[in-house]
Amino acid sequence: MKRFRSIFIDLDETLYPKSNGIWTLISNKINEFITHELKLPLESAIQLRQQYLARYGTTLMGLRENHAIDPYKYLKFVHDIPLEEFLGPNPILASMLSKISATRIIFTNASAEHAQRVIRLLEIEDYIDQIVDIIALDFCNKPNPEAYKKALELSGTSDPKTSLMVDDRIDNLHPAHDMQITTVLVGSDVVDEKIDYTVSSITDLINTVPDLA
Repeated sequence: MKRFRSIFIDLDETLYPKSNGIWTLISNKINEFITHELKLPLESAIQLRQQYLARYGTTLMGLRENHAIDPYKYLKFVHDIPLEEFLGPNPILASMLSKISATRIIFTNASAEHAQRVIRLLEIEDYIDQIVDIIALDFCNKPNPEAYKKALELSGTSDPKTSLMVDDRIDNLHPAHDMQITTVLVGSDVVDEKIDYTVSSITDLINTVPDLA
């Protein structure tokens, strides 16, 4: 059986359920940022954001490419939310992560600061070995294949076939599969030829993926 040496784990809506409301807050902050910075009505801001998401994979990339927006200002603004009202200790998640023998890496289009807050509130900081955030990636985001190459390089992973990637978005997993990384989709049981495993919750990971513990 394959022995995984590294596991790349998405952050938002992967480490915690989609239903808890955090992404709605972040989404609203993104819309607010666009309306303020580009002087657009809300409806136009939402339409522009949808266009950028479809084309670039993130709103931030579209804003940088087309409007020279300061990415640090954007990240600080959109992640300025009361996470402590939505997240708390998750001992089941902590226990599961503690049993994983591979290097555990957060791989996110968000900032490391936001990731650290999430990890701290979930009380899993002892079970995360590294954070590869959008800044470490030089603002090259998933699903751009270059982001995955950079993440492998930063983690010291020389062979993609020894890696596992966990994400809640199918689009983010397709490039990983193309690089021979094993893929796990969280929160959905959608059948897709580029998805190796599906789990309803990340806490089901060890019970679903062979040779991970």
